[in-house]
Amino acid sequence: MNNAVNDHTLRIYTLGTVNNGMSVRDNTSGSTHYGWYTQNRGAIDLQSETINSGGHIFWGTGTSSPADYIPGSATRVAVNSAYLHSSNLSSGDVDISLLDPARATTVNEASLLLANNTGMKFLNIWQVDNETGASLTLDMFSVRYDEGFSLVNSSAAHGTPVQGFYFWDGSADGSWIDLTLDTTVDGTNYIAQYSGSISIDDGDSGFFALASFVIPEPGTTSMMLCGLATLLSLRRLSSLTREGKE
Repeated sequence: MNNAVNDHTLRIYTLGTVNNGMSVRDNTSGSTHYGWYTQNRGAIDLQSETINSGGHIFWGTGTSSPADYIPGSATRVAVNSAYLHSSNLSSGDVDISLLDPARATTVNEASLLLANNTGMKFLNIWQVDNETGASLTLDMFSVRYDEGFSLVNSSAAHGTPVQGFYFWDGSADGSWIDLTLDTTVDGTNYIAQYSGSISIDDGDSGFFALASFVIPEPGTTSMMLCGLATLLSLRRLSSLTREGKE
């Protein structure tokens, strides 16, 4: 597990064997939780990936097979690794970073991320920097998320179901765009795949946020119900008081 802390970016350019033009460590052996993680508003940045002739981009994994990131396929790719496909076959480098979603919690914190005002919970954020020299059009973005995010594999009644993706184009006047209707979530193999069309101009960044429903903790739900019961009782008492005066 690799952690970056305190708003810092951890840049990792040599790990293990070189596979498909990118230095990675095989994070798939011995545990289904092996992969890339951030905390305390940190980020992880691996070396830039060069788009290959098929328009494929792999991040944080040793595989070179797009099939490993298709819902319905049993895979053992690294947790929080990603696969992107460019439909316009741009050549050049794409730099991808994994960001702690806590970076998107403060409104108007321009030095970090656009605040999350979607009403959803962000689980992870992937920053995609276009360094190809031309506009980059993505028609697929897939990630292997941690099974701890999945309601299917959660022993708690208030588990976290993965819903889909949001996207922000990095502009100051932009907003988080809901991509959920174009997202397929495989809760058995823990793959979330967006299929559509997203363009990132040369020199700009795009941000994909894996999102979930916000499910209250049992204690929170109980407090809400108690509060509602109290409010109804007060309204009833107020009504009886007015009737008594009349």
